[in-house]
Amino acid sequence: MDPNARQGSHVPVGGQLAAPVPYVRAIRNAFNERPVGMMFRIRRAMNGWLEYRRTIHQLSRLPDRQLSDIGVFRNDIKSLARQRRAQI
Repeated sequence: MDPNARQGSHVPVGGQLAAPVPYVRAIRNAFNERPVGMMFRIRRAMNGWLEYRRTIHQLSRLPDRQLSDIGVFRNDIKSLARQRRAQI
């Protein structure tokens, strides 16, 4: 089996399968709803995922000194991004 082949809702990353992408799950679940509700759920899931990635990118670019000034440790970045995604 090709490790780079797409399987289900998993996206291959560096030859390994990553966790399911959240918006794929939302798309699958949304097909049981009316079209307007389905589009709203897809849009909300994708916006949450994009905000998660944006938060990680922005905080990862900061040097350790600036992170300590705002009270964040480098290993807390992903958990902060998950909290931010949950607010959306």
